[in-house]
Amino acid sequence: MLEWLCGLTAVLAGITVGLAVKLFLMKKSLREIRQGLDERLNQETNTLLDTASRDRDLLALREALNDQLRRLREQRQRYQQGDQQLKQSLTQITHDLRTPLTAICGYLQLAEAEPASPRLKQILAILSERAQTLKQLSEQLFHYSVAVCDPPKAVRQLIDLRAALEKNLAAVVGFFEKQGLCPQVTMPDVPVRRTLDPKALDRILQNLLDNAVKYGGSELTVKLDAEGRMEWINSAGSLRPVDVEKLFDRYYTVNTGRQATGLGLTIAKGLAEQQGGTLQGELRGGHLILTLSFPPERGELK
Repeated sequence: MLEWLCGLTAVLAGITVGLAVKLFLMKKSLREIRQGLDERLNQETNTLLDTASRDRDLLALREALNDQLRRLREQRQRYQQGDQQLKQSLTQITHDLRTPLTAICGYLQLAEAEPASPRLKQILAILSERAQTLKQLSEQLFHYSVAVCDPPKAVRQLIDLRAALEKNLAAVVGFFEKQGLCPQVTMPDVPVRRTLDPKALDRILQNLLDNAVKYGGSELTVKLDAEGRMEWINSAGSLRPVDVEKLFDRYYTVNTGRQATGLGLTIAKGLAEQQGGTLQGELRGGHLILTLSFPPERGELK
C-alpha cells in the first residue's frame, strides 16, 4: 500500500512538474507574441510573429494575429500611397493656380489704371480685391502642400530668436497700424540662440503674426523668455475651449467669413515640430495664448 501511494505521489509530482513547465513555456510564448505584436504595430517591418512554442492553440493564435498583421499592412500601404498621391495632386493644383492668378491680378491693375466710368472702376476694384484674396489663399495652400508633401531640406544655423522676432514684427508694423493694434513686446536683454532653419522660423513667426492681425482684436502681447519660450497673447473673444483644441487642425477656421484657409497655424505647428520645438494653444482668463517653444540643445548658448 505504501509503495502504491509513493508511486502515485511520484506520478502526480511528475504531472505537476510537467504542467508547470508547460505553463511556464506558454506564458513565455505569450510574452513573445505580445512583445512581437507591439514592435510590429509601432514599426515599419515586413516580419511576422513567431514563437518557440509548438502548442497547437498558441500556433493558431499566432497565425490569426499574423493574418491580421498582413491585412493591416496592406491597408496601411494603400493609405500611404493614396495620401501621397493626394498631397502631390494638391501641390500640382495649387502650383497651377498661382500663374493664372498672378496674371489676372496684373491685368486688373492695368485695367484700373485706364480711364473708365465710376461704375466700371467700382467693379474693377471689387474684382481686384477678390482676385488678391484668392491669390493669397492659393499661396497659403501651396506653402502647406509643399511643407507636408515635399519639405525642402532644412539648413539649420545658430539664430537669435530675439532678433528674428524683432525683424518679423517690424515687417508688419503697417498692418498693426491699420488694425489700430499696438502690441506689447517683452524680450530678454541677452540673445536667445537656437540652431534652427531661418526660413522655417520666419514662416512660423509670419503665420503667428498673420493670425494675430486677423483674430487678435485690439490687443496683442508677445513675450519671449531666455528659455526660448515665446507667448502670443490676445483677446479670445467668443473662442471656446473646443475651438482651441481644433486650432491646429487642417482647414479649421474660427470664422468662415474671413479670408482664411485654416492652414496658417497647422503649417506653423508642423514646422515647429520639424525644428524640434512645440506650438500649443490654451484659453486663460479670457485670452488665447499660443506658446511657441524651442528648448535649448546641447552646445547652444542662452
